[in-house]
Amino acid sequence: MLTLNFIIFCFLLVGVLLVGRSWYLNSVIEKQNKFVAKELQSLSSKMRNTKNLSETSSGRIEETEGDIDSPAVLGSMITLLVKKKGPIRLSLDDFSGMGDEYVSVYLDVATNELILSLNHTLADETPLGLFKFASDDSTYH
Repeated sequence: MLTLNFIIFCFLLVGVLLVGRSWYLNSVIEKQNKFVAKELQSLSSKMRNTKNLSETSSGRIEETEGDIDSPAVLGSMITLLVKKKGPIRLSLDDFSGMGDEYVSVYLDVATNELILSLNHTLADETPLGLFKFASDDSTYH
């Protein structure tokens, strides 16, 4: 009978130790989640403040709908190019002669201008004024 009590005690002790270990691991994960939530909230408020402060010289707030990868932004860029440069004619020969060429997109933070360039090292040449968007862009190549 004493042996059976000892075996049950060992199982209970192992169970209590496993529950304690799980509690500790969950408390560590909870602390990490609270830290990440706090940082995300801080970043969100900073982005909201930046958006509110980005006024043009005319006093109106510039708002962009969507991000740089959205088809709406791409359509707007093409519309602006045609409006600025006039009609553009593209043939199949133009597309077949492209090879591995692609357009890099930069943002000039000093003038708030979007720069489209075939020079992929433009941000390296003038690092203080330009922001380069993600280099893993494979959408429109």
